[in-house]
Amino acid sequence: MKILSSKYWAGLNNYQPIITENLYLDLNSSSSVALNNRLYEECTYLIEK
Repeated sequence: MKILSSKYWAGLNNYQPIITENLYLDLNSSSSVALNNRLYEECTYLIEK
């Protein structure tokens, strides 16, 4: 019962399917690509030290 009430509290009882049109472009925007590149550079910097 606790699990069901927690799911209801989190809003999991309102199923909304994901719109898959342009999903790749939404997930890989230019700002996301720039952030990934910066993270890779910082990670490489930490490994080299």
